[in-house]
Amino acid sequence: RRQQPGLPQFFHRLVNLHTIELNDNQIASEFPASIGQLVQLRMVILRNNLLSGTLPPDMKKLSEVRVFDVMNNPGLRGSFPTEVVPSWPKVEYVSTFGTSLTGYVPSLCYEVVQCFKYMFDTHPDLTWAVEGEIP
Repeated sequence: RRQQPGLPQFFHRLVNLHTIELNDNQIASEFPASIGQLVQLRMVILRNNLLSGTLPPDMKKLSEVRVFDVMNNPGLRGSFPTEVVPSWPKVEYVSTFGTSLTGYVPSLCYEVVQCFKYMFDTHPDLTWAVEGEIP
């Protein structure tokens, strides 16, 4: 497979996009800083690429997201924003396996490919929590 240069430059303009499924494409670029602008996203599947950089804090705006899968992107680093736990009420699973991401969710899901909501959402309603209060 040929390495892809990156995600489209106009990515942030796709405000009604609900699915990003670009797994197994060897995409070599920074994780899109503008992903928080795509508030209609339900599925983010970018596993098995060459993405790098950090996840932007405004990912908490993706309140419709059900699946967030960035597995096997070893260049992804930094902290997984803890704000997403109370901000993503519809999430079914998160996958950060094979990345260098740290933080609450990755620490609980370190050895599993798909980390289902019940594995990191230990309280039935985390809407009361603010970032500093999540263990």
